[in-house]
Amino acid sequence: MIISPQTSYAITHYCYLLAPSIIEEMKSIKNEVEIQGLKHVYLRDGACYIQFLAWLDEKMAKGFEITEWEATWWLTEFGSKMKNYMGLTYENISTLGPHVALPHYHPFKNGSYLIDKVVVPLFPIV
Repeated sequence: MIISPQTSYAITHYCYLLAPSIIEEMKSIKNEVEIQGLKHVYLRDGACYIQFLAWLDEKMAKGFEITEWEATWWLTEFGSKMKNYMGLTYENISTLGPHVALPHYHPFKNGSYLIDKVVVPLFPIV
């Protein structure tokens, strides 16, 4: 019997032999159209992120106080204006202070931290 690699180790250890999923392998191989699509979306996403960073830099230089929630909201807003935008795959993550250790943290409008002038998000999650 072949079972999924996501099955609990305790179950697989006692009963079964794991084999790679042929479906997962087939889905992992991209054709030329898919590869070109990925390249285009990464270019659009990169341009969106640069727009966001320019906006953030401008606002902070003028003395605006931007919270982690606002940064997330604006990054999503810039992304939503991209060509072929269909929604987020998952929430943008903008974290500061004790929240940085939480891998799936998403800020709330009330109670989110202010972004310090030296702290700039390094990686887009769009």
